[in-house]
Amino acid sequence: MFTATDRHCSRGGCLWDGTFRSDNGAIVQDEVTYDGHGIDHVGDRVRAEVVKGSSDAYGRHSDALLESILFSIGGVVCLVWWEVLRRRRAVSGG
Repeated sequence: MFTATDRHCSRGGCLWDGTFRSDNGAIVQDEVTYDGHGIDHVGDRVRAEVVKGSSDAYGRHSDALLESILFSIGGVVCLVWWEVLRRRRAVSGG
């Protein structure tokens, strides 16, 4: 569950800062940024998910969550590919 505490806006739109609490209360994370729908005012609460190790919260079934995951996977694939190419060049002496 995400609880909004502050809103900040730019040309790209508005995001909310706040606190995330897992359904069972075991995880509480402050200073989380929410990118999704359902919040209009400070104090509003919405069901959300936080990607482990991140300070970004997303509405459940959010396109932004999927985009974030795919972007992260893409970055890892690029790093692995770069390392494979680097090692091949080292082995071939080029």
